[in-house]
Amino acid sequence: QGYVTATPLQLAVMAARIATGKEVRPRIVRMRGALDLPPQPFGNLDIDQSYFDVVRAGMSGVVNEPGGTAFPYRPTGVEWAMGGKSGSSQVYQISAEDRARGLTKQEELPWERRDHALFVSFAPFDNPRYACAVIVEHGIGGSRMAGGKTSAIMKAVMEKDPATRPAFDPRSLAQVNPQRQEG
Repeated sequence: QGYVTATPLQLAVMAARIATGKEVRPRIVRMRGALDLPPQPFGNLDIDQSYFDVVRAGMSGVVNEPGGTAFPYRPTGVEWAMGGKSGSSQVYQISAEDRARGLTKQEELPWERRDHALFVSFAPFDNPRYACAVIVEHGIGGSRMAGGKTSAIMKAVMEKDPATRPAFDPRSLAQVNPQRQEG
């Protein structure tokens, strides 16, 4: 919008940095399990943590408090919370002439002139491991169009999160007796 441009990856990195207060850097891998280099620890950002606390509290309110713009779209039926922020990217500015003709709402514009909807998030809120950015082209409103999609993505990711699975118990394996002979 205007002179600010950002890719979905840049928006997700922003959400991750807000969530952790660390200099998170994305890693691109060729395929699952094929990491060329070991992960490097993230450095601290040169920003007072109290500022992050204020922003994180706001991002929690957006999703988890009644009245938050994404409250209707929050993940439900889960044991974790998500932080997030909605936004939009203006495509076309409704002019005074448009308003004089009665055009006042984004929904009244042709599809290609409607604002883009954005939503960035991180989860779980108390111990962030994942960040997400969703952009819906010409989706108008961030929470309404992108918030629900973000929640669905986070739910799917968290269902596969190794940290949320029960610990493996080797006693649960069947035992084989190598001494026994069939005969």
